[in-house]
Amino acid sequence: MAKRRLTWSIQVKQEINEIVFFFRKRNGNNMYGKKLQTACLQASKMIARFNEIGTQIRLEKRHVRYVIVEGTYQLFYEITENQITIIKIWDVRRNPVDLKL
Repeated sequence: MAKRRLTWSIQVKQEINEIVFFFRKRNGNNMYGKKLQTACLQASKMIARFNEIGTQIRLEKRHVRYVIVEGTYQLFYEITENQITIIKIWDVRRNPVDLKL
């Protein structure tokens, strides 16, 4: 099987930047935001190496999985034949009804 290319959706890049900004404003420094960014990058490297490491969720005609990052975030990714796309970062403390993939 050929190696799949890993990409990040524009939406998830914006979401991560918003989270970093939130914690910078709340905590007065970048420490937690940068820690979360680093954890997301490490998780994405693991996903790229072991595509099916995450928990699979049932979506019609889509192969979507997620991994837990920093205990309270889920990083969702979609697997297609040639590509893996990080599609969402989700704070598990939020209402699951609001989660749109």
